[in-house]
Amino acid sequence: MDKMDEKNTILLIEDDKDSADEYLEDAEKYLTDAIVVYEIPPQDISGVVDLVKKYNAIAVVVDERLRQHSDANYLGVDVVNYLENAIPGLPIVIITEYERDSNLRKVPSEQLFRKHDLLEDEGKKYHFGILKDLVNQYQDRQKQITAQKKKVSEVSDPNIREIARLHFLMDDSIERIIWFQNKDHKEVQLIEVNRTALPIESVETFLIPESEEIALPLLIADVTPQEWERIQSSEIKLPDGWDLTHISVFDREETLKQE
Repeated sequence: MDKMDEKNTILLIEDDKDSADEYLEDAEKYLTDAIVVYEIPPQDISGVVDLVKKYNAIAVVVDERLRQHSDANYLGVDVVNYLENAIPGLPIVIITEYERDSNLRKVPSEQLFRKHDLLEDEGKKYHFGILKDLVNQYQDRQKQITAQKKKVSEVSDPNIREIARLHFLMDDSIERIIWFQNKDHKEVQLIEVNRTALPIESVETFLIPESEEIALPLLIADVTPQEWERIQSSEIKLPDGWDLTHISVFDREETLKQE
């Protein structure tokens, strides 16, 4: 049985209702029993996470230029970056009429689709086929993670290693995770070196609240491998209180091999 037949929910965030209606019509045809729900982008990007949780969405499709017909203060690529930190591994794709925008150059090809291509049957088949593949891969990872989860409720070397292991399982693009051992800070401070991260030449953190499995708040920053090198040489400044002299480094291969 196709995994998409379980009636998973895919969230479409689009500021143009006519474009959204066309996408919903195509999705009904090419995704068969999958449910696509449409929402106008909330004004603040944090509201996107609320929408994902509201619908228990298994994937997100977002328009790039969300400011044309809504009061959103962010772009589609910002949603990608935000959700990759807030909900690691969740499939997110961008649809756009402006694929040459400079801010889209670093978006992986499987996450970027031209609206022009969605006007033809072949383009539609390709887009929804890729979307199905991303959802199926995500479901497989989630099942694997669920089978291996251990509750993490206190700060310790083994527990932070367990958090790193879970994040490696959720996102194949993470190469290394660095734990900044600041016991005066209530959040666990982590840098994730991600080969698909967008270079921004700074360390921007995202807060992941406590969950059932990880009963600790996480403060995470995504950086590229090149940015991590520049952080170590002090070319890129760390947030206040983050100290390179008190860190633990978890490499992907070593951490997963130990498990």
